[in-house]
Amino acid sequence: MAAKKRVVVFDFDGVIADSFDLHIDCWKKVLADYGASLPDAAILKGLGWRSTEAARLLVKETGIQADPADVADKKMELFRERAADELKPMPGASEAVTRLSDEFYVAITSSRRQDTVESALVRFGLKDRFDLMLTTDDLGPQDELDDLLKLVFERLKVKPADGVMVDDSRNGLLAAERAGMKSVAFDSNPKFKVDHSMADAVISSLDELQPELLHSVFG
Repeated sequence: MAAKKRVVVFDFDGVIADSFDLHIDCWKKVLADYGASLPDAAILKGLGWRSTEAARLLVKETGIQADPADVADKKMELFRERAADELKPMPGASEAVTRLSDEFYVAITSSRRQDTVESALVRFGLKDRFDLMLTTDDLGPQDELDDLLKLVFERLKVKPADGVMVDDSRNGLLAAERAGMKSVAFDSNPKFKVDHSMADAVISSLDELQPELLHSVFG
């Protein structure tokens, strides 16, 4: 693999995979088993978090008597089961990865388990399109999701200032900011208004993710 100077890091959920509605439905079904409903405010707050972190928030906000780890496990298992048949690629994802791969490293990061991400990428025809894939399985017990971005730069030998994150969530964009990266916010879900003010650029379609846009972001 020839060395490149810059890297585009794609988030899996909401950018490569059109997963928002499936995640929401899985959370609703799991919480319904405990006699609770999904709070609207928690949906946006938990975007981009690991299921374990989102479960802690939901247990607190709903007041259910349950171990957050058990709630997270039930949700992750339900999502894995349904993702095999129901998860679809985001429109334009394959084309965006392909057109950027000639000039940039393309990496994908996810707060999901590797088997879930990998099986989806195989079905989408994208598994071999990425130079690097990192998931929660690449993290140690005490690591934060921010550490995935550190691993991207270590493994591809690229400086953070030469990286750009493409993410739909506020949490993901803030992680990119903390890492010293540029960011492009993907406004992929018109149902909810997400704060993208910290991003260097905002797109509403992956068709807009062109090399020229990234050149302007890097300056």
